[in-house]
Amino acid sequence: MLSFIYNLNQSFEKNHGFLPNTLYLSPQHLQQLQDSFDQNMDIACILKHLDMDLLLDRTVVHPHVGWNPLKHSIAS
Repeated sequence: MLSFIYNLNQSFEKNHGFLPNTLYLSPQHLQQLQDSFDQNMDIACILKHLDMDLLLDRTVVHPHVGWNPLKHSIAS
């Protein structure tokens, strides 16, 4: 899951010229992501490592990334 998210980030950056700041996952995807990290690492630490906010939604079919202008500006 982690390599998939990195690939999403790279593709987003290539298309938009900046990295995404929001990760969209289902609860099942979140569990897979957590399994990619040390079991002592909580979701807050994982998101800090990824430098992304999380939008958790049961209806998300495939993990994806995006830009939320309310999180921070491109320059930060």
